[in-house]
Amino acid sequence: MADASGRPEVDPRTREDTARAAPLSVIWPLLGRHIAFHRRLVDLTASVKAALLLSQSIYWTRHGRDISQNEGWFHKTTEQWTLETGLSPKEQANAREVLKALALSAERRMGIPARLHFRLSLEELGARLADRIAGQRHQADWSDMVVVAELLGPSVACHRALAGIAGGVHGGLMLSRALYLTRLQQRRQLDAWICNSAAHWSEEIGLTRREQETARRELARTGVWEEALQGIPPSLVARIRLECLLALLTDRRPAAGEGSGQSGEQVRVEAADKVSQKGESSLWHSHILDSPKPPSLILNTVQVKQYNHRTPARPPMRLRRRSMVVVS
Repeated sequence: MADASGRPEVDPRTREDTARAAPLSVIWPLLGRHIAFHRRLVDLTASVKAALLLSQSIYWTRHGRDISQNEGWFHKTTEQWTLETGLSPKEQANAREVLKALALSAERRMGIPARLHFRLSLEELGARLADRIAGQRHQADWSDMVVVAELLGPSVACHRALAGIAGGVHGGLMLSRALYLTRLQQRRQLDAWICNSAAHWSEEIGLTRREQETARRELARTGVWEEALQGIPPSLVARIRLECLLALLTDRRPAAGEGSGQSGEQVRVEAADKVSQKGESSLWHSHILDSPKPPSLILNTVQVKQYNHRTPARPPMRLRRRSMVVVS
């Protein structure tokens, strides 16, 4: 079909998809660093916030500077935890109490002046995860990336910047996951509406139904979340208002264009280019391999490693530098 000028008519849905894809390509580099949030830790701690703090503690324990020389101890201030995770001081204190009650972490003041340091009990954490996965407590080798992948399971990227926009960690985690699903659907040229049920959200990010409702209300209040009823029987679907999210993200950044005569769109594009040129920080990815074996085989992996030192070399693993769980 062609219009009066002889040019072919463009499907309105194609035009809308193109318009939505444009801000998403600008939004992604503005998100900054993320935490590899391990959903399995929610089942272990019965708390999303404790699981988030534990996920970040695992990262620093495995990749922090001078960890081995300090016998696993690392220093973090309350402000640093807030900057990295989005947890308030009160939320941090509650999460730390949960981890200490499970014997998963210890705290101690060290140095001059004395500063608060943290250390994870990897032996206890590995034993609890192995017990949950295979029904038997067993020590795990945290230097083996395949075993670590089987212990922790897949991760979901939680963007700290989105927690600030969503009014809390729960909303930020839901928005992070929804943004990834939106990106995935656009790549597959599907509708931008997300059809996750409450049970599906709980399975993916660990939020209870009440926590989901609270997060959705807060997201709708900020203007980045839109919901509707579709289908027969009607089911609740949601989507992200990308233009509103982009506006909030750019407003949170320094107004680089003020007084320079630059338009808002120019500032957005230049900011995205600057972030991309800096490259990705090591905090952007979980550094966890995707294991080819189901988690139920974790004990076999550990036992073979302990009792058979001449185990044939594993086939080379492919490191997936991914942000979230791939939706089936």
